[in-house]
Amino acid sequence: MSNYGRRSGARIRRCYTRELLPTAMQGISRDGRLGLDECTPEQLKLRVLLALHLFNMGDVSALHTTSGTVGILSNYTITVSPRYDDLVMITDVPGNITNYLAPKESSAAIPGVRMLGIDSNEFRMVHLPTGARLRVTRDPGCHLGDPYEHRRAWWAPDKAMTPQEIDSIATMPVPTPDAAAMIAALVTRFNCVDPEKNWSGSWYSDPLERSSPKSSHESDRRQLTGGGSQWLLRWNGYPLAYDLAQMICDPVFGLSDTVSHEGAAGIDLRRGGSTLRLRQL
Repeated sequence: MSNYGRRSGARIRRCYTRELLPTAMQGISRDGRLGLDECTPEQLKLRVLLALHLFNMGDVSALHTTSGTVGILSNYTITVSPRYDDLVMITDVPGNITNYLAPKESSAAIPGVRMLGIDSNEFRMVHLPTGARLRVTRDPGCHLGDPYEHRRAWWAPDKAMTPQEIDSIATMPVPTPDAAAMIAALVTRFNCVDPEKNWSGSWYSDPLERSSPKSSHESDRRQLTGGGSQWLLRWNGYPLAYDLAQMICDPVFGLSDTVSHEGAAGIDLRRGGSTLRLRQL
């Protein structure tokens, strides 16, 4: 694909993701698609695993080992920049974000993630079971701090999987390919906003300044559960279920071949023979 075509696609992509243009260009697929859903099978597995930790939180969490700690990431300003064989998170506090992703002796995080290296701009990680790559990089203008301060904290690739990590991954539900694509799409579009202001995918606040669906004293509660072709996502607060459906089915930015159906019980996303039900608590 020509550089002009990649640049045109990147301009469209960054309108939703708020990436810088050069960053967005790195994610555009070779055939000109926006590159949000085209990835290696290993990346898809990592994104589903990350979704299961991001979207299970509070007293309704379907995961008991992490107590929803990874879900706290929704309180931070994060730009997700998906690539074909990498998942990049851009933030003003990269060290803090990495603390929720990479395990160390005293913390629960994504099982199997190990620290590959740290430099002045980013933290590079690998997921041992799949080999998929994950990076947390600083937002331009943010100071990373002294990377050597953290080198001894996070587990490196020579740290074998612990029995707890092995058990955790073994008990994770396995989605069909179509269900996996819908679940991963929630991660790659995390915090994205429609430039025409038709929907917002923010999990912390509403850039469109609509009233919150939860009271101010409520804590965040999320549950992503299911297996095979049938999945359910329940949560309180932002984003609105209608917004998530609009985002995933957006004709420009959405996941291909996905449709939404609204009924009395809520909104269902369907792709192939798989269903992801969206229900607000």
